[in-house]
Parts: sequence; structure tokens; C-alpha cells
Amino acid sequence: MRTFATIGWLLLAGCGPVLTPVKAQDVAQGVQALAAHTSPPRVVWIVDKSESMNDWLDPGDPSGPAKLAVLRSWFSEALVQLAAPARHGLVLFPADQSCGAPATFTQEVPAVDDGSLARVVASVAAVAPGGGTPTAATLHFVGGAVAPDPTTRTIVVLVTDGLPNCNTTNLNSCKTPVACRCTLASCGPEGSPYCTLGCLDDANTIGATQELANLGFELLVVGLGQDVGGPSSDVLRSFVQPLARRCALDSDCHAGSRCDVEAGLCQERFFQVTTEADLSAPLRRVAQELTESARCAWFLDQDVSTGTLSVAVGGVEVPVGAEGYELSSGRQLRLHGAACAKLLADASLTPVLRFKP
Repeated sequence: MRTFATIGWLLLAGCGPVLTPVKAQDVAQGVQALAAHTSPPRVVWIVDKSESMNDWLDPGDPSGPAKLAVLRSWFSEALVQLAAPARHGLVLFPADQSCGAPATFTQEVPAVDDGSLARVVASVAAVAPGGGTPTAATLHFVGGAVAPDPTTRTIVVLVTDGLPNCNTTNLNSCKTPVACRCTLASCGPEGSPYCTLGCLDDANTIGATQELANLGFELLVVGLGQDVGGPSSDVLRSFVQPLARRCALDSDCHAGSRCDVEAGLCQERFFQVTTEADLSAPLRRVAQELTESARCAWFLDQDVSTGTLSVAVGGVEVPVGAEGYELSSGRQLRLHGAACAKLLADASLTPVLRFKP
């Protein structure tokens, strides 16, 4: 973590503080001191270990890899690719071989960056699949167990190979198949627990992702396998709609993402994985988020507003917005686009913010 303050100017330095003399006219105009710091983000991996993880990645190709083998290989690669500082935690679901919701972390998110990703990878390597897909209950658990922290980013990565189910309070049942939208081979007969537990639990899951958004958490969803392709991918994609960035053009979105012009939302938080090669995209995205956090995400020690800030990088004024900077919760500053790219390319470059209340 890097923290410092100057009088009159807030300087965000890549390697250390760079002090700029206070200008007399700035003091006269009420420019004040402010401090900021960077912080390794919290990454919460939520990984589906349901029975179907034993199935082939491509059901039509039994000579290909099983989803569990692909998942383990992917996490091993993550240990190599995700080198930027971060604090990783893991929640495997279900908590049992049925529909149990997690009550504890498989691997806690540590207070400091201490090699936590290696523990996550080891836990995934030891997974024994079984049970259903209580996605909503798992997201609710994470939202209640991870306290909001305005001094760091919290990135939640959900990796699942199936549609959410296992909701004992689901109002739909196999008695009305159209409303149930059964996620299993069969949800009957009536009277069976799967008559309710097997029904799609999409509304509850979308509500859980909205809770995460309200906490300021960021969510990425990885749909693993052919079973979550086609219409099923639309269900998983809907989970991240509450967190989607508004857009008018592709350039308003994250690099490599597109803008759904009709909806006015970036399609950049859901990744469909139907081949092993597809897994490179979400891994690159997580790696980029962590790398950018080290240089482009800053946390202020007091609340400010965009109307009080003037941001410059390399002597060039940075606008507010997807290609400039965004300020959330009054303290979380994110630099995007060309401004962030400049900082990543030149470690000696120092962005400067003027603050006037």
C-alpha cells in the first residue's frame, strides 16, 4: 500500500510521493490537502462443484476433457497469470452433496496478500463434485460474509456449469412446467423434493447479484460447458445486468467487449466457455483487472465529488467517464482508457488531482 498527502495537490505516484510546491493562488482559493492510497483488491472466487462438473465439457465429444479437469487446469494457469497483488478467497458450492448453501469460506480472504491464490488453487484441485446448484444462496452468503470496504476493490468471480436451482422457497414447481423451467433431466413427480428444488431460481439469483452491486462489489460470471450455452447463457448473462456499464458505442466498454446498443449496456462481465481455448478470455480479464488496480485504482481518505476534482495525467486533463476517470462512493477513484494505459506503460508517470471543496 502506498499513502501520502500534499498540501494543495493530491499526487498519486506509481513508485512513491512526488511533492509539488503549493501555489499561493491555490491556497488563496481554498485548495486543500488530501491523501490517497492503493490497496490489493479482494478477489472472491465462487466455484460450482455440482455433480454435473463430472460431465464432459462438450457432451457430444466424450473423447474431450471433463469440466472438472478443465477447471483444475484453468486455476493452475491462474496461479501463473495472476501475478499482480491481490487477496484471494474461495467459496465452493454446494456445501454438501445435495443443495446445502455455504456457511463458511473454503478459503478465507486474508487481510494481506500472502500467497492466498495458491491455497485457492489447491482447494479446487481437491474438489469432489456432487449436489445441485444453489447459486442464489451462495451469493447471499458472500454478500453477508464479506464486509463492504471503501478502501479497496472487491471482485467476485462466479464459475458455474449449470443454471441456478435448489431454492426450497421457490414459488414455482413441476406442477406448472412452463413456470418451473426445470433445470434437471426431470423435476417430477409431484411430491418429490425436486419438483421444487429442480426449478430455475433465476429471479432470486438476480436479486442476490443486485445485493452485491449495492455493496459496491464487482461481479464476473464464467459459464462453463455446453449446458449453459444458447438460451441458458441468457439466464447467466442476466445475473450481471445490475452491474453492467452504460454505453452507446463499443468504445464505451472494456477492451474486447461490445455494447448492446438497444439495451444501452456493455456485455463485458459474462464469459461463455464451450472449449478449453475460451477460458483464456476470463483469465485475461481478471489479470487485467488486478494489474489495473495496482496503478489505476486509488482510494481517497475523505469524501470528494467530481465537481471538486481536476484530474491530469502526463499534463493532459482527464475527463469524467469511461475513457477518463470515475469516482464512486466519494472516495474510490478509477482511471480508465488512455489515462490508465499511460500509467501502465510508464511507472514514473504521476497523475495529479486538484481538490477544491
